[in-house]
Parts: sequence; C-alpha cells; structure tokens
Amino acid sequence: MNDNGKSIRIYGELFGKGINRRLPYSEKKEIRFFDAMIENGDEEIYLTQKEFIKFLENLDLKHLFVPIVGYADGLEEAMNYDVEKLESQIAKGKAAEGIVIKLYEILRKKNKLPFFLKKKSKSFEELKPKKKPSRKIDNEVIKLRKEFLRYITKNRLQGIFSKEGMIQSKKEIGKYIGLFIVDARKDFLKDYPEVIEMDKLDQKYIFKVNSDVPKMIISFL
Repeated sequence: MNDNGKSIRIYGELFGKGINRRLPYSEKKEIRFFDAMIENGDEEIYLTQKEFIKFLENLDLKHLFVPIVGYADGLEEAMNYDVEKLESQIAKGKAAEGIVIKLYEILRKKNKLPFFLKKKSKSFEELKPKKKPSRKIDNEVIKLRKEFLRYITKNRLQGIFSKEGMIQSKKEIGKYIGLFIVDARKDFLKDYPEVIEMDKLDQKYIFKVNSDVPKMIISFL
C-alpha cells in the first residue's frame, strides 16, 4: 500500500511437488502470477496484461509471469489455437493442459473482472475430477435467465456502437463483449432489482451468456 491509500493485489497459482499430484510440473513448489488489481477504497481496477508484465519487469519478477504461448489477432484466431500438441513451457517435454485466452490491452473498467476464456486439451479430460452432482436450479432462476437473454439483441449492440463507435477489428471483440453484457445487465437489474439480493451462484447462472454474443459482434466486421 502507498501513501495514497492504494494497494495492489497480485493473483497467482502454486504448482509442483505435493500440489499437482497427477501432473508433476516441478520437483519443488513454485508460483506463477497471472493478474493484478489496484484497490483504492471501494474501487477495484485490474491491470491489463501489458501493464502487469511491465509491473513485474520493474520488480525484476517477469520470469514469474505465466508462460505466454503466443499472440492472436482477435478472439476467433485465439479460439482456433491448436492445444492438442502443445508442450508445457514449465515442464519441458510434457504436454500442456491447455491455454487461457486473455486480452493484452483493453480499456479498464472499475469493479469489473477481466475477460478470459479457457481452452483445454482433450487428452487431459480424463484427468478431470468426477463431476459433483448437478446443482438444482430453482425454476424462478431459470425463468430469469431466459428473461435476461431477451436483453441480448442486435438493437442493443447497435446502440452500443452508436455510443462507442463501430467495431473496427477482431482485437476489439473482447471490449465490445464487456460493454454489451454490462449494458444488458444494467437494464435488466432496473426491471428485476430483486436479482441483486439473490444467491451469487444464481446470479452467475442468470448472467451467463453463450457463444452467440461474440458471433453477433463478429457479424458486424
């Protein structure tokens, strides 16, 4: 924390001996960092990946950033990345589990989680733990989800384009996904304010959107 009352929270993941029992990445316990967030009172702002890498460089800790396997020109190219023969950059000679797709540079939003997607190799599906029994979802929650999806429309997306400008490249897809969902959620909560008081898992289910959103945005390119 500095004199202005701001603090930075760094997110990372431990791996190695005694942690990844079936995937021995290292003979010792190690850590790699993947995100950082600035806290200033009630405000929380995540650093972009570019900013976070620079932050670690200034501390001579860049070697502790998660391995970068490549850069993609937009979401579609990233989703098409072949993970089936990907080799781990930590455990040389061993296969990697998959990749996490994140935006390198994007306008930061206060109190919003950064956009990311995971793509896992099929060969590691057998290593997944047995699925827990499905959580029973209340019928009212299901109805609210269906209602929220009615707010995901091309007219709303065009309204965002009129305020923010038309999307110019695939690199901006993540940005417009965030703007799109935030706008839809804002109007939905005006009509259904009771959702704010609901269980967090129910809220997550209600606001979860499918691949139709990026496809809708891509259609304007």
